[in-house]
Amino acid sequence: MLLPSLYNIAEICAQKGIRHAVISPGSRSAALTIAFAQHPDITTKIVPDERSAAFIALGMAQSLRQTVILICTSGSATYNYAPAIAEAFFQEIPLLILTADRPPEWVAQRDGQTIFQENIYGKHVKASFQLPSDYQSDDENNNQNTDNQWFVNRIINDAINLTQNEQTQPVHVNVPIREPFYPADNEVVTFDKNVRIIEKIRVRKNPAQIDWNNLMKIEEQCEKQLIVVGQTALNPVLLNALPKIYDKGVLQIPIVADLIGNAYPFAKTISHHDLILMQNDDELNKKLQPDLLITIGKSVLSKSLKQFLRKYKPKYHWHIQEYGEVADTFQCLTHILPVSPEIILEYYINQTRKKLPKTDYLDLWQNENQKAKNKLENFFSEHNLQKSPSFEGGAGGGFEKSPSFEGGARGGFEKSPSFEGGARGGFLTEFSACHQIMKKLPKNSILHLANSMAVRYANYLSLENDKNIEICANRGTSGIDGSNSTAVGNALTTDKMVVLLTGDMSFLYDRNAFWHNHKTPNLRIIVLNNHGGGIFRILPEPAKQAELDVYFETKQVLNTENLAKDFDFGHTFIHTQEELAKALENFFEPNTKTQIIEIQTDSKINAAFFQQFKNTFIAKK
Repeated sequence: MLLPSLYNIAEICAQKGIRHAVISPGSRSAALTIAFAQHPDITTKIVPDERSAAFIALGMAQSLRQTVILICTSGSATYNYAPAIAEAFFQEIPLLILTADRPPEWVAQRDGQTIFQENIYGKHVKASFQLPSDYQSDDENNNQNTDNQWFVNRIINDAINLTQNEQTQPVHVNVPIREPFYPADNEVVTFDKNVRIIEKIRVRKNPAQIDWNNLMKIEEQCEKQLIVVGQTALNPVLLNALPKIYDKGVLQIPIVADLIGNAYPFAKTISHHDLILMQNDDELNKKLQPDLLITIGKSVLSKSLKQFLRKYKPKYHWHIQEYGEVADTFQCLTHILPVSPEIILEYYINQTRKKLPKTDYLDLWQNENQKAKNKLENFFSEHNLQKSPSFEGGAGGGFEKSPSFEGGARGGFEKSPSFEGGARGGFLTEFSACHQIMKKLPKNSILHLANSMAVRYANYLSLENDKNIEICANRGTSGIDGSNSTAVGNALTTDKMVVLLTGDMSFLYDRNAFWHNHKTPNLRIIVLNNHGGGIFRILPEPAKQAELDVYFETKQVLNTENLAKDFDFGHTFIHTQEELAKALENFFEPNTKTQIIEIQTDSKINAAFFQQFKNTFIAKK
């Protein structure tokens, strides 16, 4: 039996510029697998675990900024895509998901590998389609079921267009397939080069169509204006627009951006806002409160920033977003500007804005940012634990006094496995380790930050603007699942150095990210192993609970050494600052295999050190 409609799905994808597919093995999906495997213009990656496969595809699409295909068999395999699809939806990453299924009459009949797959991803896809189950032809002239074959062609065209236009989110196509699943012995898989292609022409919205007269009347009332950049892919056009905010003194608008906003390469970005707002200084916060807030991008990582803007609300909040529903994150949204940020900022700056009167607002933010940066560096300089051989008083008089380190020396320095050689080589906490790592990251690399503490540490520390490092993080749903796989997907699609900074829970959760035959010699992984979910010891409420150790922190005794052996990765254990400094000297050099640095620390000491850090910034009443 010939399956031209299924085979031509690959041809349509190829003609519409899709070049990559991630496939998990299965029989019912065999025709799709064979079609994409044999198509000369499409590169395939085989990943057995569907959950990892989907995050790998997400990482590839994130890197390529192009649609990537996902293919799996029926049943629970389909459901295993769900976490990555939700992440892709909220990050606006384009995936085309092709899930094989049984014909509809066999659903809910207790037949194997059968679940309810139609619309299975609900609101977490841009659209969901169900192909007809009868599109195969019984003769070589392809005369039967022509309406259904037309329908399949139209649906696949529509689905691809939806992933590539406006908001580039995932789209699901459920594909019922009848037996036989495999080509006959004498059947040759062919592709119709004349297959119909439906193109959707992209129309860019014009900022000149916006009612600027009304907006300028609002602006004239707003002396203090603030731009906040949420999660955004590294965008050279946007970065080119930001410096113009300062050109010739026309505008005096501070730009606040989390590290995941990828705006830090612009040297005047306010990047230490977490530290500024951590002070909880009401008098200062009132001075920092904007009259007009202008936001671009997606989610904001900094809880302090979100709480600040919700409490010290601006009079007006403009959000710039070309398409889709707009979130009211700060509970003060007043205007939506439906144009792409890079276009509207250029227009706004060059044609619309009047010269603003000089105020102290920009200077206030920049001065506070510089003070926070200086205080941050002084903290790590003063608390260079390598200089404290006895560790008395925590190298600065804080550990034994910290309320989060009850029983500090009693409970653990001498017993901690991470204190081996402590006095000899400089005792190491995960935050101080991140401080060293961020300074050593190679220029023009890509940094993936796992959720929980890794992404938060990095946001506190930020990067120097000359690094030109792209920051990636799964902050669409902010789960710990899939961080390894996303970084692997990125590494498979670039020659740049890809660095993953992660904790042990996130890393171990996604071990199957490496269970495939695709090499990633440009991938470097740094695992902060405190043997549990250390964030729960740092969060105030969980840290108070009697169930902390067992039910929240979830202590575990594993390390990554055996995993490294299983997948033939390089592996280095780190216990001290001295060992870390030595390991980082050549860690980012070219190699033939993936490399792992595993930093062993103690969660109680980490919490105490981090609390001491926060105490440095919290205003004394």
